[in-house]
Amino acid sequence: MHRIDKAIIPSGLIRSGKTYSLLKNAGGLYIIQTGPAGNAVKTPDPLAKYIVNKVHERIAQKVAEGEKKVDAANLEELVQQKGNTFLPWGEIVEKEVSQ
Repeated sequence: MHRIDKAIIPSGLIRSGKTYSLLKNAGGLYIIQTGPAGNAVKTPDPLAKYIVNKVHERIAQKVAEGEKKVDAANLEELVQQKGNTFLPWGEIVEKEVSQ
């Protein structure tokens, strides 16, 4: 099984950002939500930097906890939870990768 952690869908106007683990096996691709995702924030203000760093640390901790759950859980059970899915290889017809 191959695995990519910290795959991010950034936040938009309406939805919040999410972080996923992607797990590939012979049958298909599991997409498992592992936590929230933060936005990159640049500011010259030291207090604002401190606050942003604390928020990003909290997000990283939640994602690490989510990734540990993936390690310990049965993937078939995880895909039944909201926000998770399984795509059989035959159903994947297009891929798009962006930076």
